[in-house]
Amino acid sequence: MPAVMTPGGPLDLSTVLFRNRIIFIGQPINAQVAQRVISQLVTLATIDEESDILMYLNCPGGSTYSVLAIYDCMSWIKPKVGTVCFGVAASQGALLLAGGEKGMRYSMPNSRIMIHQPQSGCGGHVEDVRRQVNEAVQSRHKIDKMYAAFTGQPIEKVQQYTERDRFLSVAEVMFSRLVCFVYAVYDAIMPMLCFT
Repeated sequence: MPAVMTPGGPLDLSTVLFRNRIIFIGQPINAQVAQRVISQLVTLATIDEESDILMYLNCPGGSTYSVLAIYDCMSWIKPKVGTVCFGVAASQGALLLAGGEKGMRYSMPNSRIMIHQPQSGCGGHVEDVRRQVNEAVQSRHKIDKMYAAFTGQPIEKVQQYTERDRFLSVAEVMFSRLVCFVYAVYDAIMPMLCFT
């Protein structure tokens, strides 16, 4: 792990981010990533339940169940959790971005955000496939309702957006209210990192 030199000696980057209440997700979200993120959220909430947490995303998506577990934790803990897209927030990564605290959802100007309906791979016996398809349909309805709640958009509009892969421009992201702010200036969003 890369280190940052501080007056007290070297600190690894994850420690610097954690001390500044920043959680970074830079990979597809699976059960292991969700476990790490949930552990960090709960720990930061236990240390200080009043200070906000920022979650930085450069995430191509991942497991619906794992993303929903992270979102449930974000909603459950007392600190507000803001989300910031650096690079890409696609698929379920976009859902996590939109699930940040209202007024605390950010995107960088060159970020790409892609939303779509959940994907599923079905296999096995006919009855198992039927059940898997039913679960995928239920997941889609749940996620569409979440997007509608996050953005204030009517469910019909959300369903149009999520019917197929939809890559959103900065203007569309703002218009759809997936994010609240698009920043181009470093100081406008970045907290001063504390290295002590």
